Amino acid sequence: MAMSRQELIEAYRGLRTADVCDALDELNLRDVCMMSDEIKSIVPGKSCAGPALTVRHMPARVTVGHMSPEEYREFMSYWYREKMRNREIKEKVRPGDILVVDDGASKVSLWGSAISMNMTIAGIAGVVINGGARDTAELRIQGLPTFVRYTMRETCIARMELESINSVINCGDVKVEPEDFIVADDDGVLVVPRDVAEEAARLARGTLDSDKKGRRKSYEALGYEIDETVT
Repeated sequence: MAMSRQELIEAYRGLRTADVCDALDELNLRDVCMMSDEIKSIVPGKSCAGPALTVRHMPARVTVGHMSPEEYREFMSYWYREKMRNREIKEKVRPGDILVVDDGASKVSLWGSAISMNMTIAGIAGVVINGGARDTAELRIQGLPTFVRYTMRETCIARMELESINSVINCGDVKVEPEDFIVADDDGVLVVPRDVAEEAARLARGTLDSDKKGRRKSYEALGYEIDETVT
């Protein structure tokens, strides 16, 4: 019987991208599920694994004239509400989702400290963005696993807008479908097609268990203190 969503999330708990990458090689999916190595963690040591909630943004087609600071703040609120539609994205989140965002590798920031906290409250376990983020220092303090192509200063206001939620997207130069399984850590980001996610988890677990046994023997020979990576 197929695993439930939560069972599959648990099956990936603790697996490294290295283990899952080896499993994908065994499943003849070599090199087609690995995001570009330009997509990097900006919160070192943090990892995540879970089903993809996909989002696509597109460049905006708008001309912004001169505004007073007060007018611009009103325009900014309008843009977040009506064009970025973050509330709609938040309503789609299920606990354990990895938010995967395609913005065409635009040179603007779609992610910062405030939206990161709001989406964490909704239940996301991590975010992968084919583009930029800002508020880097705060994002590191907040600790949500965050993987981006760039760190940027420029806001998305009047530059990008939401095109779709839960459609097939391109992120990190690979295809991502809703509910594909995302695995990400300091070594990079993988996309595991949903139809092989259970088998990939099983193979990856075997690889990890074998690795732990071998490394534990080396730890003991070298006199290292036993830690969680070998137990």
